[in-house]
Amino acid sequence: MKKIEILLLIMLALSACQNNENAGMPATDTPDSDVIYDTLPSLPEGTLYNERQILQMAQNYSKAPTVVIDHFDNGNVVVHCYIDNELNTETIDWLTINPNTGKGTNFMEEEVDFTQYLQ
Repeated sequence: MKKIEILLLIMLALSACQNNENAGMPATDTPDSDVIYDTLPSLPEGTLYNERQILQMAQNYSKAPTVVIDHFDNGNVVVHCYIDNELNTETIDWLTINPNTGKGTNFMEEEVDFTQYLQ
């Protein structure tokens, strides 16, 4: 089982290094505790939760200082939660969130209701 987990971590690290045309800019906290989002990829019109709400849920859940929409997967939003150090990027979590239900999974494939993290 440990070999599979190590392999998954390596695969995630490699995928994080790839350039992604759909990637958004990081969400960052301002002194007023507002979150700023720039150049977000767009969700299909009519989804219950928008990009800002999804990133807010992800940031509140993961406690990561930086969260970005990395890509879309079968209608779900994949969010990279990380710390951006000067020399490297330290991944905190990868979250998959359904924009219609607000539910999804974390990196360990545990089911999470992210709506409880929306403020």
